[in-house]
Amino acid sequence: MVTDRFTSLSLFYKNGTFDPRNDLVGFDALAIKWGDDLFKHYKENSVEIKNL
Repeated sequence: MVTDRFTSLSLFYKNGTFDPRNDLVGFDALAIKWGDDLFKHYKENSVEIKNL
């Protein structure tokens, strides 16, 4: 998640579980820019899935 105040990144563990209490969070301008750049990178390089 990227807002105008912070970036928060939550990842799954290798075993597939998820713990929202272990987020990577940053509040400074560089952290927000990093989160925005990361989002833009994946959005620009994504491919639409039409069927499963």
